[in-house]
Amino acid sequence: MPVLFGTSGIRGSVLTKVDAELAVKFGLALATYLGGSGDVVVGYDVRTSSPLLENAVVAGLLAGGCNAIRIGLVPTPVMAFTTRELRAKAGVMVTGSHNPPTDNGLKCYDGQGMEYTPVEEEVLEKLILNDSYKMVPWNFLGEARGVLDAVDRYMVVALRTLKPILKGLTVVVDCSNGAGALVIPHLLSKIGCKVITMNAQLDGTFPGRPSEPIPQNLEELASTVKELHADVGIAQDGNADRLAVIDERG
Repeated sequence: MPVLFGTSGIRGSVLTKVDAELAVKFGLALATYLGGSGDVVVGYDVRTSSPLLENAVVAGLLAGGCNAIRIGLVPTPVMAFTTRELRAKAGVMVTGSHNPPTDNGLKCYDGQGMEYTPVEEEVLEKLILNDSYKMVPWNFLGEARGVLDAVDRYMVVALRTLKPILKGLTVVVDCSNGAGALVIPHLLSKIGCKVITMNAQLDGTFPGRPSEPIPQNLEELASTVKELHADVGIAQDGNADRLAVIDERG
């Protein structure tokens, strides 16, 4: 029975579970699993604890011999896309997904941008719980570098895919004050949609609504779609890997 990993990576309170110590161990475990070499893309969501945890994950990766490609604050799909595009060995997303702002989490992706399987997560969990890391000597430490245009690269491909489908629609977008605000309103506008945004200011406390896009949290979006006679409403969670769609009737 898993102790750390749940249905989608590791999640929990930043005070009692997903703290900096665990994040360092997570980075070390992943570097050990990858054989102490190779590139790992690292991104994080809008939560107030995310930069702290991202730094800790990077420290663990470097100590274990892997290079960290830091892409900063991005939606989870951008991190997964970038991992594949840059042909990295793996990707890490620091995100609590739709959990409350007091929580955070850690998720791994393989070189194809797919989430780690339960079998792969079990290997990482054993390495963490048993402190079975392999730290490299000082002269074999990994290196960190930044990639600043990950969102732009993602949007180029997304535009090519979506433009013929969505052009001309009126769309109300509820970004949940999350990382999706960096992408979806701009993407839809470039496609040729009329875009009305809600909760599009980045804020890791999620003041607009609870992050999870379930019906009881989307009543304002539903009524706005009806009142404005929009074609569709789109709601995301805090890291934009979860989506709810509202039709024209709300």
